Amino acid sequence: MNLPDGNLWEDLVNKAYTRWQKGGDLEEVSSEEFLDELDPLTRKAVILGNLNYQVGNGGFVQWVDNGYASCQMVQLKRILTKMDTELSKKTLTLIAKVEPLIIIGAKNRGMNGEYWQNETDAHHDFRKSRPLEKHIAHRTE
Repeated sequence: MNLPDGNLWEDLVNKAYTRWQKGGDLEEVSSEEFLDELDPLTRKAVILGNLNYQVGNGGFVQWVDNGYASCQMVQLKRILTKMDTELSKKTLTLIAKVEPLIIIGAKNRGMNGEYWQNETDAHHDFRKSRPLEKHIAHRTE
């Protein structure tokens, strides 16, 4: 695989998304088909990148609301388990708190699709309080 010099992870993700953009060979496929068409290393980089970018920008709520959690949870857990690092174990613990609240396997329909199990008051309180993000904010202090 020929990749430009620099950050391997970023290069893999950028190369994959270039294939999915207008004019790319995967332009017309769904997000699930997009992941299926990637080689294993690139797929891992994209899934980890999605978690990193979504949680970093808007927390776990954004990761769920934009459809990534529902369609990538199973693969993400497998990747993190195989990584077997202190950080991957902490991340597994955190996503385990999100998992019961979402519909696993829901098709990614983009922002604000139907990904949450229900819209109860407790669910809204979870989203407002953002307990996972508060926990993560303290992990580096």
